[in-house]
Amino acid sequence: MYENNSVGMATAVPALPSTALEHLHSGSPDVAKQTLKLMARGTPHVRLIPPSAFHSDLDMKSVMKLRKLLVRDATIAVIPECVRDFSSVRSPAIYAETPESAYLGDLHDATCAHGDELWFDVEDLQKTAQACLSKLKDKNAWCQVVNDVLAVSMRLDLKETSFEINNIQSQSIDARFLPSIPIDTRVEKIDSRSDIAIAMSEQNDGRDMLLSPMSDAYTSTMCLPCAIEVERHGGSAEEAELRLMIWQASALSHLQYLHNFCGDQALPVPPVVGWTVVGHTWSFYIAWKDDRLGNVTTMGPFSPGNAGTSDAVSIFVLLSIWKKLFRWLECEYYPAYCKLLQGGIDSFEQGERKPGCSYYDE
Repeated sequence: MYENNSVGMATAVPALPSTALEHLHSGSPDVAKQTLKLMARGTPHVRLIPPSAFHSDLDMKSVMKLRKLLVRDATIAVIPECVRDFSSVRSPAIYAETPESAYLGDLHDATCAHGDELWFDVEDLQKTAQACLSKLKDKNAWCQVVNDVLAVSMRLDLKETSFEINNIQSQSIDARFLPSIPIDTRVEKIDSRSDIAIAMSEQNDGRDMLLSPMSDAYTSTMCLPCAIEVERHGGSAEEAELRLMIWQASALSHLQYLHNFCGDQALPVPPVVGWTVVGHTWSFYIAWKDDRLGNVTTMGPFSPGNAGTSDAVSIFVLLSIWKKLFRWLECEYYPAYCKLLQGGIDSFEQGERKPGCSYYDE
């Protein structure tokens, strides 16, 4: 089962200083572009690179492995064979355009006993998203589409999920983890509010450690491996991208916080994945921290196979990517996160670190 939590500010949090975004909003018609340029000169340096600019090296094996998992064969074997009859009758035009390679044999897919339910889920997703488009609905309506897509993808394995969906639009990122950018002669924290976060539903005893980059009383106690930034159809893809980069940089700073507390400095800081959703279009980004300089690189956007909600095939591609991503989060990211967390707990218990020490300490 998954939980859809709309969690507000449950406890009083000290007010953050006026942010760089607010400063830029007051005097610039193109906030996103200016801010992206400033982030490349900030602390840490945060830069965006396109997928074509990335060159593999020995230090980035985890990034290459994740990229390959989510991108390669994105349109192959994504539709269970058992829904073929439904698609041929209910969407003949889409069925006629769907290549044979898109179908997955029944013997290899656990959803085949529920093919009718899956097809109707996909139809509902398409209808809901199309209604948002045709009726010019706002961002909140598109956020509900995102929730519905995530709920369906969580059910694909037909087992209890390890994840929950959290609406974090009313929540702030802990200022200690926010990136800073130069404004005139000073340096300011750059803040923004994210839309949706995926949380691991398993509870951890952090022994007074912060378990996520959020300041909220609930989500600060959860592992939050992925965020999604949403814009309505026609909304600004650049602004969604900027908000995601701020969240990913903060998430990586939080992982570095755990790493600095950890007694085993050889443990790697895993990459983080996030998404932007602008109307029907879904794109994911992979971000990682340079082990030597501490700078953040965000690579994207990736939109393999036109993943999105515009038609049934695009939805099946999207569900397939999310299914792979959920498995990676559970089998790769979360174990790496737990090792960092446990290392910090062990250091606390041995008296090597104190919970109040700066996460910038080496």
